[in-house]
Amino acid sequence: MNAAGLWPFRPKPHQDELLSSWITRLALGHGLKLPAFLSLVGTDIHIPTLDWRADEPLLRVLAERTAQSVGDLRRLRLNFVIQPEELLYRNAFGPAVQYCPACLAEAAYFRRDWRLCFVRFCKLHTAVLWDCCRECGVSVRLEELDPAFGKICVCRNCLHDLASDTPVHIEGEAATRVAELHEQLALLIGMA
Repeated sequence: MNAAGLWPFRPKPHQDELLSSWITRLALGHGLKLPAFLSLVGTDIHIPTLDWRADEPLLRVLAERTAQSVGDLRRLRLNFVIQPEELLYRNAFGPAVQYCPACLAEAAYFRRDWRLCFVRFCKLHTAVLWDCCRECGVSVRLEELDPAFGKICVCRNCLHDLASDTPVHIEGEAATRVAELHEQLALLIGMA
């Protein structure tokens, strides 16, 4: 594809980024909310299932327009060997995205493993993962972010910067054991 077919904003996906996070960054960079962006791209995939149901035609369009490889975009999906709905993290409001404020402060994107029900803490920072704003309590919903907010890690309700929260750490042997359990479960479901 020639340069004329490329979109003006083309962020490179991070190795461990969640597909919906990268597409949200792409949408916000073009001044659009995620649902409007997906509609313009020509897909009718239900947003909460985007991370594992993004099909090859959608990945090809995104790859062509962003100068990324389809293989790199495939790696952003959640590829399960069992039913994905059974492995997703849920809060009282349904499927949810968790976050580590320390990770968001280092690089503002949502990681793949934060969508999994058995991942409840960040191995890198040994910190508890949160699924809602610490200021107002509203759940994280990437599809409801507005480009006017300026970034992906802001609360959609009160505009609190999620990356500014102080992490709650898990210490010592407990952190080591939980990290080992996460690794074993990831191997069992084909995510490692």
